[in-house]
Amino acid sequence: SDVVLSLFDQMASLRAQDLEETVITPYTWVYNKALSACVESCHLTSRSGRGIHLATAMSILEKMEDETTNKNSAPDVDSYNSVLVMLSQRILSYAKKTKPKSTHQSSRRLSEFDVNSELVFDILDEMKKRRIKWDAVTYSNAISACFSQPQEIIRLFQMSVELERKAEILKVANSALGAAAAL
Repeated sequence: SDVVLSLFDQMASLRAQDLEETVITPYTWVYNKALSACVESCHLTSRSGRGIHLATAMSILEKMEDETTNKNSAPDVDSYNSVLVMLSQRILSYAKKTKPKSTHQSSRRLSEFDVNSELVFDILDEMKKRRIKWDAVTYSNAISACFSQPQEIIRLFQMSVELERKAEILKVANSALGAAAAL
């Protein structure tokens, strides 16, 4: 996994150079492989050492979110789930203490949020803005990340019920529109 992150760093440094040629932008699956490497490295590292991997993952996710010119680089549910699984290990405090060694370890979100659940809800809100559907893994990791705050777990449940209701309403509305169009 360290090899993958090293290659990703090399790729990013190539992008950062002022080249007159076409700049190669990684696709989502490349970013997701780098995020998966962060998750794997996190599992193999001591608790205090995991912070650097979360910082790296957050930085990669933010780069994906900021990449507006290439839709093939946009984050997907797997991108967000990778970060959420790391947050479920409750290592935010370690990540905040991490001193970035490269641009891939610098994250605006890590400096913005002090509580795990705040960061989780920020990520979920971003997913909602991007119309990325949450899956069972998303819910599971979000609940695990908020484990020590029962009120936040209740909030997650309420959000899921609200999303399900909206989905049902949209299905009914689409059916009604289809029937009206057939007339």
